[in-house]
Amino acid sequence: MRVVVEVIAGKLFYIDIEEEATVESLKKEIASKESLQESRLVLAHRNGEVIANDQCTLKDYQVFNGTIVNLFFKI
Repeated sequence: MRVVVEVIAGKLFYIDIEEEATVESLKKEIASKESLQESRLVLAHRNGEVIANDQCTLKDYQVFNGTIVNLFFKI
């Protein structure tokens, strides 16, 4: 499936990932693609719900093909 990631500055990019992937694996893919530190990544739904548990699957958080996920960074 393809997840749309939106950085707070408005940049959009896409991550192709397995449907059964975990939040942690999505963060790893984002970190790799964008040369970011995985430990600083915070994901949230567009409605503001934080996608916090790295061990949960994306499905657990209702993230499906085409879902837009906002990307923030811990300081």
